[in-house]
Amino acid sequence: MDATIERDQVLQRKREARAKLREQQLAQLEPLRYSVPEAAKLIRKSVAGVYIAIKQGRLTLTKDGRRSYITRTELERYVAACDQREQQAA
Repeated sequence: MDATIERDQVLQRKREARAKLREQQLAQLEPLRYSVPEAAKLIRKSVAGVYIAIKQGRLTLTKDGRRSYITRTELERYVAACDQREQQAA
């Protein structure tokens, strides 16, 4: 009887350790898409400035149902394009 209880406790600790590891791995993943306010914080621009860039066609918005997102790839492209414009202006 004691061996069964001990085995169950060991299995429970292993399950908890695996669950904790999964949580840590998920926490390390970067999101693939961001809301407009999140994207604005990442590129250090105002939310209004992000919407202006979207309206001007310099930044592309992706829709998922009723929600709007900006993908990480799109943000990286936009920042690279801004850097190129800065270098050309200098």
